[in-house]
Amino acid sequence: MKLIKLLIITIIVFSSSFSYAVLEISVVKKDEKPIKIAINKFKLFDEDIASIIKDNLNRSGNFYAIITDKFTSKSDANYLKNNNIEAILSGSIEKESENIYQLFISLYDVYNKEALFNKSIKLHTSGFRKAAHQLSDDIYESLLGTKGFFNTLLTYILIKNNEKGEKEYILNVADSDANNVKSSLRLKSAILSPAWSPGESYEDKKISYVSFENGRSEVFIWHPYVRRKIEKLPNFEGIASSPSWHPNGKELLLTLSKNGNSDIYSYNLINKKLTRITYD
Repeated sequence: MKLIKLLIITIIVFSSSFSYAVLEISVVKKDEKPIKIAINKFKLFDEDIASIIKDNLNRSGNFYAIITDKFTSKSDANYLKNNNIEAILSGSIEKESENIYQLFISLYDVYNKEALFNKSIKLHTSGFRKAAHQLSDDIYESLLGTKGFFNTLLTYILIKNNEKGEKEYILNVADSDANNVKSSLRLKSAILSPAWSPGESYEDKKISYVSFENGRSEVFIWHPYVRRKIEKLPNFEGIASSPSWHPNGKELLLTLSKNGNSDIYSYNLINKKLTRITYD
């Protein structure tokens, strides 16, 4: 069996006070033979698209991707099979203007002797990482039949001391591989339980989180990609925690703990109505 260790940055335990602990999770995966895929070299400046795709695929555990210039779709089929190569990704980049490039990508199935896809993508220099993540998703779906997850966003909480030695809590947004970090939210009080809202575009995306910046546990909504003031939910009676978005994006589920009891509530962001869901 393969063990993959993940580090969860912040875990909160509620009591009369709150404390932090680090949790290590071991995810057990079947020891299945990964798909070996050869990626021909192609890059531009420091943005090595081939390496980003390789790292994405290998991190999934379903692939063994290598970067090479030895194999092409015209290579001898027996030679490819003897080297256990099941697919070949080839690419090239052409400059169209100062910051615009044309990217050509082809995925070849060695055993079926056919192209799984041929793509032509026009993109700005700032979009190379996103393109690499999307292409990783395309490869994942083409070879495994299920949707990939590389062109998604990651949020996490970083706790550090600033230049004055004061503790800061930083809510970061990054690509799924933890690169391209941006849109940091910095507070001097604890930030907990960040959760993404549904939404097709970056402009639609919001992050709910819990903070103690006003001296009590409260739920906030942050718009990381739109210039908009942070929203604060009303001061509910009890300790508010664990916000979670309804798929319609118009309601938040949260836990309210009061009088020694915790229950789940739904808060409608449109009509501002709080509804109790559980009674236990």
